[in-house]
Amino acid sequence: MKRTLLKERLLIISAGVTFVATGLSIALAISSKEIVQIGAITTLVTLILTLGFSAFVAIRLQLEEIDERRVAALPLQLLPSVHEIEPAIVSIVQNVAEIKECHGSLMTQMANERVRRAAEDIGRLADGVYTCTNKEELPCVRAALADTKRRVRAVAARGMHWWDSADADAYWQAYEQVAHRLEITRVFILHPGEDEDALRRVIARHTKAGMHTFVLHAEKVPEHHIKPVVIFDENLMHRSGDDRDATDEDFKVEFSRRPADIVAAEETFRVVFDLAAEAEDLGLTP
Repeated sequence: MKRTLLKERLLIISAGVTFVATGLSIALAISSKEIVQIGAITTLVTLILTLGFSAFVAIRLQLEEIDERRVAALPLQLLPSVHEIEPAIVSIVQNVAEIKECHGSLMTQMANERVRRAAEDIGRLADGVYTCTNKEELPCVRAALADTKRRVRAVAARGMHWWDSADADAYWQAYEQVAHRLEITRVFILHPGEDEDALRRVIARHTKAGMHTFVLHAEKVPEHHIKPVVIFDENLMHRSGDDRDATDEDFKVEFSRRPADIVAAEETFRVVFDLAAEAEDLGLTP
């Protein structure tokens, strides 16, 4: 409102200045008196400067309106709907602006690079995918289980050495805490040379918690389906590489809500589960 009023006043001033300048120009043209000419020229210069300043202010106001419309058209207008991140977004903008103003090109470049990386990470999340290391996996599993309403289906290909280890205990507990409200089915793929006593301990712990288990020898499974995968309800997939030979080094795990990833996980589980159920019916499982 104030900006509109200011623009109206600038328009009136510009029109008045133009009218007066026109009159002075005519007077200057027809007058032969030196004092009149000097006065007219002096006044004209003042009027021209006034008109120029008014034009500058008007252009500045117009550019500000263009900027406001541009910002309003950006996703930033959605910020009120995610108010919990507003302080962080504002802080990033303020800090990067301060870095650019006060700390030179190196610091500015580093700040811009970190913001760009964060934007790429958020972009992958917007695509429905989150990737982390195995050491960051457990909190994500707990969050996924908390959101799950009905069932969990899994192919366990990590190997008995991991499932029977102390490192797996927290992972176990996460599933045991929700087993009373979720239908949990896990098919273990038993690789050659693995400890069958460890397998029996793992199966017994699953059974005690009320989880359904099947066991299938690896040689009975198509190779491209021998991979750890977990499906939470029908809308979240969790997978990792086959880390049976891994030691303490990090490896990547992925959580995905992309339809194509979920379809692929469903296919892997269906194939492995059907083979395990058939083997159990035939009395072929350990």
